Formats: sequence, C-alpha cells, structure tokens
Amino acid sequence: MLQNAVKIAPKSAPCHEKLGRALEGSGHAVGGAKELEIAVQLDPTNSAMHFELGRAYRKRVNRKKLAQSLLRAKRLNKEKERK
Repeated sequence: MLQNAVKIAPKSAPCHEKLGRALEGSGHAVGGAKELEIAVQLDPTNSAMHFELGRAYRKRVNRKKLAQSLLRAKRLNKEKERK
C-alpha cells in the first residue's frame, strides 16, 4: 500500500518516509535508505526525517553519511528552538 501511495503522491515526503521505514523494518535496508533520501530531498528542513535517514545509514554502516544526517537533524532542531 505504501508503494502505491508513493506512486500516487511522488512528491510527498511523508509517503517516502513511511515507505522507507517499512522497507527497513522488513529487512530491505538499501531500499529503505533510498526512500528516506528522497523524503529528505523533498523536505530538507524536517529534522525527524534526517534522524530516520541517519538511522538507516547506521544500519548500512555508512559512518560518514550517518554523521552528516545526525548533524543536520541536530542543527534543524536548534533552529526550531530559536524561533
């Protein structure tokens, strides 16, 4: 159903995020990370999506991308706190 949601709304960051998390949860880490990357591209200011992407990178043992995603999530949260 989530794959259909992405087909219907390909520019919906939440649809890609949910599909990415579902793929990860079912053992498809590479596909999950790709969907989360799309979600972050569609909504680059969403710290939760950057955090989820960081978790996906951690599962794939991509330390450089993990650090980048978590740092971006932290910066976005600080920006939100200032507002």
